[in-house]
Amino acid sequence: MNTIPENDNPTKLRRNMIRKIHTNHNGIEATIKLAKESLFWPGMNSQIKEIVQNCEICCKFADSQRKAPMQSHNLQKNGDLNIPPLRHTTNKVMVRQKQQLK
Repeated sequence: MNTIPENDNPTKLRRNMIRKIHTNHNGIEATIKLAKESLFWPGMNSQIKEIVQNCEICCKFADSQRKAPMQSHNLQKNGDLNIPPLRHTTNKVMVRQKQQLK
């Protein structure tokens, strides 16, 4: 029977290299960035994405790493934010107004 030794099997070699780069479980983008420093093959980014998305450790802790969505605050029409003055400081607040397209 003609079998390829594990060391010569490119698919297994690639998966092993990705797993070694992903040992810190830093996510897809960080793993791709690290891989690009020393590796390349066609479809590498897709393969990294697949492996990281199926990583048991990353999946287990993914929910605890999610950030809460930003909260909206209703402003008065004149833009007053009712921020109490602080002693010996100046309050600077940047307000961005959303424009609606017509």
